[in-house]
Amino acid sequence: MRRKGSGADSTTYGVLIHGLCKNGHLNKALTILKEAEDERDKLDALAHSSMVDGLSKQGRVDEALGIVHQMDNHGCKLSPHVCNLLINGFVRASKLEQEIHFFREMESKGCDVVFVLSWQYLQM
Repeated sequence: MRRKGSGADSTTYGVLIHGLCKNGHLNKALTILKEAEDERDKLDALAHSSMVDGLSKQGRVDEALGIVHQMDNHGCKLSPHVCNLLINGFVRASKLEQEIHFFREMESKGCDVVFVLSWQYLQM
């Protein structure tokens, strides 16, 4: 985006990524996410959670987990909502071992897993 002369900021990237994910254009959204990271833009939780949601819904939970780890590495606080998106993805993909491992990892990092677990069971 910046190479084409527009002055995109983290909000612009976030809205663009969110729209692409909601419309099923995940590969393009991943390209934009990488571009924003290459430009050293600090993306907010909206961009990342949109990616986690879209990837999880399409069964691409390993990629979604990678996005969650990117969030953590970039200092973006993991919310119960983002954790729940990924947990739902693991359930849909029948990857229960990975779900348990992720659940324990988030618990050790202080994510409110009690809330996540309660929300998960309410949706079943």
